[in-house]
Amino acid sequence: MLAVALGGAAGSMLRWAIASSVQAYTPWPKWTGTFLANMLACLLAGWLLHDDASSPFHLAAGVGALSTFSTFALETVEDWHAGRRRTACTSVCTSLVGGPVLILAGAMLA
Repeated sequence: MLAVALGGAAGSMLRWAIASSVQAYTPWPKWTGTFLANMLACLLAGWLLHDDASSPFHLAAGVGALSTFSTFALETVEDWHAGRRRTACTSVCTSLVGGPVLILAGAMLA
């Protein structure tokens, strides 16, 4: 159980580092950091699901904490309500296409 907690903490901290770095050092929209963290999580999930050396711990703890659907949904709704409908739609479309593509790419890398 401690290993799951440590993996979750590591994944959460990596997600925070990615999102905050994108906001601090790029002119990209707010959702881009969350998008990058989620896409990295998808790539890792595809790889870990097809890697014989990985365990369910790796997927549930680290990758699960790195990915965040609730933040994605919240940022999308915030953009929509702020009148940034094109940004909200871009976030949704790129996530729904990019996620499965990167899971497949991760599986091919395994």
